[in-house]
Amino acid sequence: MGALFLAGRIVPRDDARAALLFKRACDGGDARGCTALASLYGDGRGVPKDDAQSAALYRKAAEGGDAVAWDRLGVLYSNGRGVMKDESLAVGFYTKACDADDAGGCTHLGARYATGRGVPKDDARASAMFQKGCDGDNMVACTELAQRYEHGIGVPQSDASAIATYRKACQGGSAYACSNLGNIYERAAGVPKDEKQAVALYRQGCDAGDPLGCSDLGTMYWSGRGGVPKDPVQAAALYKLGCDGDNARACTGLALMYANGTGVTKDTDMAAALFKKGCDGGNPDACAALSTKQ
Repeated sequence: MGALFLAGRIVPRDDARAALLFKRACDGGDARGCTALASLYGDGRGVPKDDAQSAALYRKAAEGGDAVAWDRLGVLYSNGRGVMKDESLAVGFYTKACDADDAGGCTHLGARYATGRGVPKDDARASAMFQKGCDGDNMVACTELAQRYEHGIGVPQSDASAIATYRKACQGGSAYACSNLGNIYERAAGVPKDEKQAVALYRQGCDAGDPLGCSDLGTMYWSGRGGVPKDPVQAAALYKLGCDGDNARACTGLALMYANGTGVTKDTDMAAALFKKGCDGGNPDACAALSTKQ
């Protein structure tokens, strides 16, 4: 019943009422009720924000058998919210969650093995954890796994597996996966070249807020490929969306447009600022452009 009040389904939304109902469930031994109440304390919804209370409730829920709570507890220890920051404990909690088949816990654990944070770096182990997370329909895990198949990191390189996994993640709501899948169709990496399909996927990624999708869609409008007209104004607007999301290539493309007055009013100061942002983000073309102007 608490979930209905929290979501405003059937009954008017009432976070405080939801909190009371979750507390009643938690006090009665319902581990998922404790997890739900912990989340409310963490967000300050229906109850005063209290990270320490949130952590205590997640622990009660975890010890009561809710695997999701182990994962959430790991996040708190990883960030030092309501508890002393402890990477070793965070990894332990993620492991408990994953061992209990919680996809979020497996995904977090995969990220730790991928980066060597709190554990020795192990790409094969990371890929195995992402696989388990993806099998549990965690789309972050699927996206990470797809990139590993694409580049052969911790798994044998496989365009077919990358494409299938990107497609699953894209269909599951990962904007970044849609953009990456579009790039595969544009490059013909394991599929026939299909720039119209690439445009559709870039648009799907961009519409869902992925800066990479906006950047790549901007390039298609800049060049008039993939069934879209050559449109510098639209290209500039898309590059701006990408650059606002810190995509260095988009910043560089937009800088060139400001430098030349293409699709936008010429503005050398704006161009210089955008080249700097692109360079700071690691784009070599932007760095080269800056060096020639100094």
